[in-house]
Amino acid sequence: MWRYGREQTDFSDEIRAHIEMETDRLRGEGLSEAEANAQARREFGNVTRVEERFYESNRLFLAAETVLRDLRYILRGLRKSPAFTALVVTVLAVGIGTNAAMFSLIDRMLLNPVVWRDPASLVVVRAHDKRGRGVETSFAAFQVWKDRVPGLESATLSKMQNLMLTGVEDPENLFALEVTRSMFDMLGVAPAYGRLFNDSDFAAGAPRTVLLSDRVWREHFHHNPGIVGHQILLDGQGVTVIGVMPERFAFTRPGYQAWIPLERFSEPAGELHYGFEALARLKPSAKLSQVQRAFTALAPSLPADPRNPDGWVPELKPYIQELFGDPRRAFIILWTATGAVLLIACANAANLLLARASNRRSEFALRASLGANRLQLVAQIVSECMLLATAGAAAGVALAAIALPVITRFLPPIGLRVGERLHLTPAAVLVAVAAALLTAMLCAIPASADVLRSNLAAPMAALSRSVSASRSSARLRGFLSGAEIALSIVLLTSAGLMIRSLSRLLDVRRLGMETAQVLTARVAAPSTLKKVPEVGAVSSARFTP
Repeated sequence: MWRYGREQTDFSDEIRAHIEMETDRLRGEGLSEAEANAQARREFGNVTRVEERFYESNRLFLAAETVLRDLRYILRGLRKSPAFTALVVTVLAVGIGTNAAMFSLIDRMLLNPVVWRDPASLVVVRAHDKRGRGVETSFAAFQVWKDRVPGLESATLSKMQNLMLTGVEDPENLFALEVTRSMFDMLGVAPAYGRLFNDSDFAAGAPRTVLLSDRVWREHFHHNPGIVGHQILLDGQGVTVIGVMPERFAFTRPGYQAWIPLERFSEPAGELHYGFEALARLKPSAKLSQVQRAFTALAPSLPADPRNPDGWVPELKPYIQELFGDPRRAFIILWTATGAVLLIACANAANLLLARASNRRSEFALRASLGANRLQLVAQIVSECMLLATAGAAAGVALAAIALPVITRFLPPIGLRVGERLHLTPAAVLVAVAAALLTAMLCAIPASADVLRSNLAAPMAALSRSVSASRSSARLRGFLSGAEIALSIVLLTSAGLMIRSLSRLLDVRRLGMETAQVLTARVAAPSTLKKVPEVGAVSSARFTP
């Protein structure tokens, strides 16, 4: 058994031996027994004070030994009740694990949704005509307002493309994005390998270049950094890969997997067509409402779209909101539900611990008769709850780590890059630790209150014959059971309503659409398709209805 420093009795024996040796020396010099002993004690000093200093210096070791002794005692008690221990740990693991998993989801989707620099200052510039139809912006209009609207730090233009990746094991139709020179500088994102676009990539007659996403790089090129500087086949043409973007970088609606330089129009009329998405970054001192008013004032002087001579009304919207909407309400509801699960777990565990404490009254009375005070008994209950909560947190973290990749498969792709799987974050582990501490305190309160209220001075025989808990303990257990039932009813009712609402939203048959055995596919139709004699007309759409 581990012991702290030297035993108190050993130290006292050493002091006594030292004084006896000094007494013998003084007796040899001619002093009497009494005089020699008194002289030796005066030379040594206050024996009691020396022993107190020794005790103070070993208090830390004594406290550590006391804690270890209590833990060993608690572990022996829990091993004697394996069913109780397994049940409490399982209940707490479910409550703590669901909260850790939910916080990982919130951390990824709400607190850190993107890897861009200052995403809150990014706005998407859209517009609608006077009849309310939504339109985008044109290249010609972009060239005007990006320099004349005050409050804009930078702006960029982009356009979606479909590129067919061939020359690999599994050809794929990629969503690509044509971008202007300032796109990645404005976002503040550097490539994982290679470089970003520079002015030479946008020069007339320059070789075609492309930036690949992390997913395409891993799945089609086996995460080989050597692909940078080599050509790949996109739409049957050789294109040089100049870089690979970081793992979490993605434009998520839809999941763009490649980025190419935006080509200038060969005819001036093409620059007037409103088919581009504009993204801008506000200056730190600018407000969205001020920039919106500046856009509205500038709109009449912008180049008009020949297909929409009535002009357009600009509309600015935060880009994060454009991508993800406003998921805060949904996440608050979900985390409230997981919080209710944790409260149910706490009530369940507290009820079990209270029943265990009621059955251990004889043990508590025996320990009290041997000198233990009520605070020591409460400390043992708290230590037991802390140990169980720690085991529950460890099991809950493991459960969340296993469940998160599975949960990701049932989430909508908004906010996640293609192929991404959620994982447990360090912040979620800290939440699990905090939940364990809170759970331990909540579970210890009822049992501790029962010990503080109970009559530990009652005769041992009476306690041993008692087979029922006190009235106050029974009332407390009844209250905890009622709380469990009430929370469970609320949680189950809410879950049922949410499932019903989701089922109705997904049931498109109410709209007169029959989706049985209907498939959709993304293809890049060649420009020569309409020249095929058997083809009467060709049309395309960005999104399915």
